[in-house]
Amino acid sequence: MFGCHACGVIGTGTLCRACVIELAPGPGAWLRPGLVAVAGLTHSGPARRLVHRLKYDGVLDVASVLAMFMEPLLPRSAELLVPIPRATARRLRYGVDPARALAAALSRRSGLPVVDALTPGWWWRRRAGSLDRARPVLRATRRLRSGVVLVDDVLTSGATMCAAFATLGLSEARGVTATAPVTLSVQTSRRRHGAGEFA
Repeated sequence: MFGCHACGVIGTGTLCRACVIELAPGPGAWLRPGLVAVAGLTHSGPARRLVHRLKYDGVLDVASVLAMFMEPLLPRSAELLVPIPRATARRLRYGVDPARALAAALSRRSGLPVVDALTPGWWWRRRAGSLDRARPVLRATRRLRSGVVLVDDVLTSGATMCAAFATLGLSEARGVTATAPVTLSVQTSRRRHGAGEFA
């Protein structure tokens, strides 16, 4: 017997029926020319608790659960997964890099390789969802051309995803995250089936 990763209720699977019923597909957003991002789930209820268990409690098994909802969003053109790293100070504080864990889980499901093409700065001001959020400090360690899927845990204002895209000097990429709030501060559309219009 196992406990539901979202609510802790003892059951036979990783998510109980009640939590599964509450899950909803996440939105997608055009962040900038060449960059579209989509989220597996809406950042509320059980999905929000799953992300927090990964980010702040370091429960790595949660990444495999979230990856189930992210894998259908991978475009047919995908060739590699690039996690957007957590600021070093936060990774040391919480003992986990959520995007790296999610990319590894996606890799196991899709067979796509994980390429660590970005390294983070020590710290940047975190104001999730705020348009005036400080630009994340990232450095590119490799040159990439096509088939790039940027992986992160939560899409809020899109600042982190855009910073990674610009740092890598990409002309086109797909961003895939575990969750995103319905009320993103960028142009959005709710998906109905799979990646929907963002496929």
